[in-house]
Amino acid sequence: SVLAGIEPLVDALERFRIKSEEATYLKEIGAVSPELARKLDGARFTCDVDAVPEGSVVCPGQPVVSIEGPFWQAQLVAAWVVSSVDAATQVASQVARCVIAAEGAEIIESGSTLLGRLGGNALHARAAYVGGAGATTHALAGRRYGMPVRALQPESFVLAAHDEQSAFEAWLRAIPEQPIVRVDVRDAAAGIDKIVAAARARATASWSDAPIAIEIAASEILDAWSFAYERFAKAGLKEPVIVVSGIETPEQVSDLRRSGAPIAAFVFSPRIESTPSARYDLVAIEQDGQWSPRLHVSLAHGARGVPGRKVVLRYFDADGHPVGDITHGANERHTSVRDARLVDLRSGQVVKLRDAASSAPILRNVMRAGKRVQALEPARELRERSLRAVQSLLPKHKRATAPARYPSGVTPALAALRRELAGA
Repeated sequence: SVLAGIEPLVDALERFRIKSEEATYLKEIGAVSPELARKLDGARFTCDVDAVPEGSVVCPGQPVVSIEGPFWQAQLVAAWVVSSVDAATQVASQVARCVIAAEGAEIIESGSTLLGRLGGNALHARAAYVGGAGATTHALAGRRYGMPVRALQPESFVLAAHDEQSAFEAWLRAIPEQPIVRVDVRDAAAGIDKIVAAARARATASWSDAPIAIEIAASEILDAWSFAYERFAKAGLKEPVIVVSGIETPEQVSDLRRSGAPIAAFVFSPRIESTPSARYDLVAIEQDGQWSPRLHVSLAHGARGVPGRKVVLRYFDADGHPVGDITHGANERHTSVRDARLVDLRSGQVVKLRDAASSAPILRNVMRAGKRVQALEPARELRERSLRAVQSLLPKHKRATAPARYPSGVTPALAALRRELAGA
C-alpha cells in the first residue's frame, strides 16, 4: 500500500483545541464530571507523534503512526487517526496500482467530485495525487494542493443542449485548453463524427489547433479509437488524444495497455471500503517510569496487533531495492543484515531476508509535544516520493498479476512476547 493522509492528520492535531463551550456542554449533559470538564477546557494536543513519511510503501499489519503521551489525549484522537490514514491510503494505493499498469499513461482522478460529503472531497483527490495520479477533476484540490486539473464533459451536458453537435461546440468554446469531449457510448461512431464537425467549426473560428482529447468508454475503446483517428485525419485535423473512462481495476488498465490502443490517459474513480482496514491499538502503558506492553485479545478475533513500543526497519539489497521489513521492540538490538530473519504473523513461519545489504528505520519524528517538527511537504513532493518508492520495488512485488508477497513481520523476541500476552 502507499501511505497517505499523514500531513492532513498532523495539521489537524496541531490545530486541535477543546473550546470552553464544548467542555461546558459535555458537563451539562452529564457526559463528563466537573473535574474532567475543567481538565478539558482549553486543552490542546500535546503528544509525540512518529509516522512513516507520506508517500512511502507500507505493509498490512505494520505500524505507520505512533502516538505517545497522556492516555486520554491519545484515545481522544483515535477516530481522527484512523479516518485520516485509512481512506487516504486506500485511494493512494488503488491509484498507485493503476499507475504501474498504465505504463506511462496518465491517471486522471475523477471520484472526488462525486463524493457525497462536504470537506473531504479535496483530500480524496489529494490522496490520489500522492498515489501517482497525474491530474484531478476537482478544481479546489487543484488550487489547494497544486495539482493539474482536467475538465471532463459531464454526462448530462449533451442533454442540456439542442443536439449533440451544438453541445460539443459549446464545450469546446468553454474549455479552450486541453478540452476532453465525451463520446456517447450508445453510438460511438456517430458521436465521433459530431465531435469532428464541432472541431472543424472551432478551427474556422480561429481557435487553437491543439489536438482534442476524446473520452471513450472502456467497453468501446478497441473499436472506436481507430475510427476516431481515421475520421480526424480525413477532416484534416490532428490525431485526437485518447482518454478511457469506466476503468474499475488495475487489471483493466493493464489489459487495455496491451491491446495496442494509443491511450494517453485513464479516468479512474477509487473506491473506499466502508469498513476501515486500519486499526488504532493501545500497545504500551507507562507505569512507575517503566513501559508495560499491552495486547488486545478477544474471543471473536484472538490476538490483535503487536504489543509494545516498536521500531520498524526496512532492509535493502545492494541496489537499493527493498527486500523486507522487520518490526523490532524499541529496546531490542537491531537485526543485522547478515542474519535478517522475521516471523510472519499470518503464517507463523520464520522467513530469512535474501540479499539484505543495508537497513534503515521507516518511522520518523513528526510531532513533539503536539508541535510539528518538520516543515509541511507539498503534495507534489509526496507524489514524487510515492513514484520513487513504487519504482524501487522489485518487479515481482509490483507486477499487476499475482505479485509475490513482500516479506514483513516481527523479530522472534517480539513474536514470543505476543504469544505470551495472548496466553498461547
